[in-house]
Amino acid sequence: MCDGAEAGTVGEGRPIRALNIAVSGTDGVSATAAYVREHWRAGDRWKAAEDQKDLYIGDKKSDHPMQGFSISIPGGSACFEVYAKDVEWIQEVCTPEGKDFYAGAPMEKDLQLEAVRLKV
Repeated sequence: MCDGAEAGTVGEGRPIRALNIAVSGTDGVSATAAYVREHWRAGDRWKAAEDQKDLYIGDKKSDHPMQGFSISIPGGSACFEVYAKDVEWIQEVCTPEGKDFYAGAPMEKDLQLEAVRLKV
Protein backbone atom coordinates (compact mmCIF):
# COMPACT_ATOMS: atom_id res chain seq x y z
CA MET A 1 0.00 0.00 0.00
CA CYS A 2 1.21 3.52 -0.60
CA ASP A 3 1.78 6.43 1.75
CA GLY A 4 -0.94 6.30 4.38
CA ALA A 5 -3.03 3.52 2.85
CA GLU A 6 -4.03 0.63 5.07
CA ALA A 7 -2.00 -2.59 4.80
CA GLY A 8 -3.41 -5.71 6.47
CA THR A 9 -6.92 -6.36 7.74
CA VAL A 10 -8.99 -4.64 10.41
CA GLY A 11 -11.03 -6.64 12.89
CA GLU A 12 -10.71 -9.97 11.08
CA GLY A 13 -8.20 -11.50 13.52
CA ARG A 14 -5.67 -12.08 10.71
CA PRO A 15 -2.17 -11.25 11.96
CA ILE A 16 0.61 -9.58 10.01
CA ARG A 17 3.60 -11.91 9.75
CA ALA A 18 5.75 -9.81 7.39
CA LEU A 19 5.92 -6.33 5.86
CA ASN A 20 7.45 -4.95 2.67
CA ILE A 21 8.55 -1.33 3.17
CA ALA A 22 9.92 0.91 0.39
CA VAL A 23 10.62 4.62 0.73
CA SER A 24 11.25 7.36 -1.79
CA GLY A 25 12.98 10.72 -1.38
CA THR A 26 14.99 9.68 1.70
CA ASP A 27 18.39 8.11 2.33
CA GLY A 28 16.81 4.63 2.51
CA VAL A 29 15.23 2.70 5.37
CA SER A 30 16.20 0.14 7.98
CA ALA A 31 13.82 -1.91 10.11
CA THR A 32 13.31 -5.03 12.19
CA ALA A 33 10.23 -7.01 13.22
CA ALA A 34 9.09 -7.62 16.80
CA TYR A 35 7.23 -10.85 17.52
CA VAL A 36 4.62 -11.98 20.01
CA ARG A 37 5.97 -14.43 22.62
CA GLU A 38 9.53 -14.27 21.35
CA HIS A 39 12.47 -12.71 23.11
CA TRP A 40 13.34 -9.73 20.94
CA ARG A 41 16.10 -7.19 21.22
CA ALA A 42 16.68 -4.18 18.99
CA GLY A 43 19.50 -4.82 16.58
CA ASP A 44 19.08 -8.61 16.31
CA ARG A 45 17.48 -8.60 12.87
CA TRP A 46 17.93 -5.10 11.46
CA LYS A 47 17.84 -4.99 7.66
CA ALA A 48 18.37 -2.03 5.36
CA ALA A 49 17.37 -0.98 1.84
CA GLU A 50 18.33 1.95 -0.34
CA ASP A 51 15.84 4.58 -1.45
CA GLN A 52 13.17 3.11 -3.79
CA LYS A 53 14.17 -0.50 -2.98
CA ASP A 54 12.00 -3.08 -1.20
CA LEU A 55 12.80 -3.96 2.41
CA TYR A 56 11.17 -7.15 3.69
CA ILE A 57 10.92 -7.71 7.44
CA GLY A 58 9.30 -10.60 9.25
CA ASP A 59 8.55 -14.01 7.79
CA LYS A 60 5.24 -14.70 6.06
CA LYS A 61 5.71 -18.45 6.73
CA SER A 62 6.28 -17.95 10.46
CA ASP A 63 3.89 -19.26 13.10
CA HIS A 64 4.54 -16.09 15.09
CA PRO A 65 2.50 -12.97 14.31
CA MET A 66 4.26 -9.62 14.37
CA GLN A 67 3.61 -7.45 17.39
CA GLY A 68 5.23 -4.43 15.83
CA PHE A 69 8.39 -3.21 14.16
CA SER A 70 11.19 -0.74 14.68
CA ILE A 71 12.13 1.50 11.79
CA SER A 72 14.68 4.19 10.99
CA ILE A 73 14.51 6.51 7.99
CA PRO A 74 17.74 8.52 7.65
CA GLY A 75 17.04 11.80 5.90
CA GLY A 76 13.32 11.55 6.60
CA SER A 77 10.65 10.94 9.18
CA ALA A 78 7.55 8.76 9.23
CA CYS A 79 4.12 8.70 10.84
CA PHE A 80 2.50 5.43 11.88
CA GLU A 81 -0.86 4.08 12.93
CA VAL A 82 -1.17 0.41 13.81
CA TYR A 83 -4.18 -1.80 14.45
CA ALA A 84 -3.57 -4.42 17.12
CA LYS A 85 -5.84 -7.24 18.20
CA ASP A 86 -8.09 -6.22 21.10
CA VAL A 87 -6.71 -2.64 21.09
CA GLU A 88 -7.90 -1.43 17.66
CA TRP A 89 -6.19 1.61 16.11
CA ILE A 90 -3.39 3.03 18.19
CA GLN A 91 -3.01 6.80 17.86
CA GLU A 92 -0.75 8.07 15.06
CA VAL A 93 2.81 8.78 16.16
CA CYS A 94 5.54 10.45 14.12
CA THR A 95 9.27 9.76 14.32
CA PRO A 96 11.90 12.46 14.57
CA GLU A 97 14.00 12.58 11.41
CA GLY A 98 16.62 9.82 11.30
CA LYS A 99 15.71 8.32 14.70
CA ASP A 100 14.79 4.67 15.42
CA PHE A 101 11.17 4.21 16.37
CA TYR A 102 8.99 1.31 17.54
CA ALA A 103 5.50 1.07 16.02
CA GLY A 104 3.16 -1.59 17.30
CA ALA A 105 1.09 -2.98 20.11
CA PRO A 106 2.27 -2.41 23.67
CA MET A 107 5.13 -4.91 24.13
CA GLU A 108 3.97 -6.05 27.56
CA LYS A 109 0.57 -7.22 26.25
CA ASP A 110 1.56 -9.85 23.62
CA LEU A 111 -0.95 -8.51 21.07
CA GLN A 112 -0.69 -9.27 17.36
CA LEU A 113 -0.45 -6.56 14.70
CA GLU A 114 -3.25 -6.75 12.13
CA ALA A 115 -2.96 -3.56 10.04
CA VAL A 116 -0.58 -0.65 9.48
CA ARG A 117 -0.72 2.84 8.00
CA LEU A 118 2.70 4.37 7.27
CA LYS A 119 3.39 7.84 5.83
CA VAL A 120 6.92 8.99 4.99
